Amino acid sequence: METINCPSCNVQNTTADDACKQCGESLAAAKLQHSIDEINKATAKMRELTTPRKSFYSINGCGTMLLDYRALSDGTFEAVRWVTIIGLPIIPLEAYVIEPESQEHTYGRETSKFSIVRKTSLSLARIFRTYGLAVVALLPIVVGSLNSSWINRTLGGPLAALAMLLAIVWGGYLIFFRLKNDSKAYKKKPTHKSAHSV
Repeated sequence: METINCPSCNVQNTTADDACKQCGESLAAAKLQHSIDEINKATAKMRELTTPRKSFYSINGCGTMLLDYRALSDGTFEAVRWVTIIGLPIIPLEAYVIEPESQEHTYGRETSKFSIVRKTSLSLARIFRTYGLAVVALLPIVVGSLNSSWINRTLGGPLAALAMLLAIVWGGYLIFFRLKNDSKAYKKKPTHKSAHSV
């Protein structure tokens, strides 16, 4: 049996009671408020169930991911869904305007959860920019690997190793941070009394 609190003495009563069992106060107003609260809960649950949501999965950067997040003035983000291998963009699929919710990292798997506001057009400029960043990220590593003997002779062992390490760090930064550009999207929003945290 559901319970309600008496508005006068705050004693718990059942919804079947017409008056408080302790002070005799009418429970009509408390029953009405209880019914309104239940309707609001049901409405919120229905909205949650009908809101389109997606979760894209990648394991060690392989799968489908949203890249090139761009903040919009209304607090949403525009991003492009890509097929990726080791974090590298391979094939662009679709562009979305989304409301980011959460992001989890577990055992090499990244799960980004968000609500889709709408699909948007997939521009060639964004596709070429993403491919361009990937090339800039990989070029120093590829060139350094192909010319490792020459670099080693020219710079010497320690400096050659440092140069290769810097190339790998540079590539990793571009691939895993600049290509995604999602660091602001999944930061926790401040919680207010009158608003739900996202």
